[in-house]
Amino acid sequence: MTEQNKLPPRESRKNLTSSVLERKLIQGTVGSNLIKTNPFDYGKIGLNSAEVAYDSIMSSEEMKKEKEEAYKSKKEEYKRLGVAGEPSYPTDSDSSYELMQGLEETMKYSYFEDLAEEINKVAPELEIKLSDNLKGQVFDDFIKENLKDGKLDINKLSEDQREIFFTYEKLKEAYKRAVAKKIIDSNYFADLKQYFNSISGKQNSKEGE
Repeated sequence: MTEQNKLPPRESRKNLTSSVLERKLIQGTVGSNLIKTNPFDYGKIGLNSAEVAYDSIMSSEEMKKEKEEAYKSKKEEYKRLGVAGEPSYPTDSDSSYELMQGLEETMKYSYFEDLAEEINKVAPELEIKLSDNLKGQVFDDFIKENLKDGKLDINKLSEDQREIFFTYEKLKEAYKRAVAKKIIDSNYFADLKQYFNSISGKQNSKEGE
């Protein structure tokens, strides 16, 4: 039995939320993809920052390992089902999709209180504070309780239920925008640094002649 399994269910779920939302690979993937798919919202500098971050993430050893494991898993599944041929090696988009889908699943099963805590770590200026009622909410439980014939009709929800629904949507948006801002801040001068490093390298080369 692992240490994670020895923990009480509430603490175990909190730890899972933290491990996923704090993972640098996920933060970078989510943030850079958000900016690249919404360039007009973030401007030229934001897009340049995202491009630098995206290229760095996709060529990182951690991402290479993710792709290798995904490819190996798909190859074993082909073999199990008796599929002829080899699966395609995961593209950058494939890997982004898998990581971002995993994030969505984790957030769906997380307590709102834990989500708010993790978002505040990334963007403390948000200062998210939830009521006691919202803190203990889990979106997956909420969906199961309010689905009618497999659908969720927002118009038929009570005011309190609508608050739960929209708070979850805003928590997801807050996390994505927080990691996007983090990318822009960390790569704000990336293009300038690249230029000055290049001319510094030329100067050093000349001095060494």
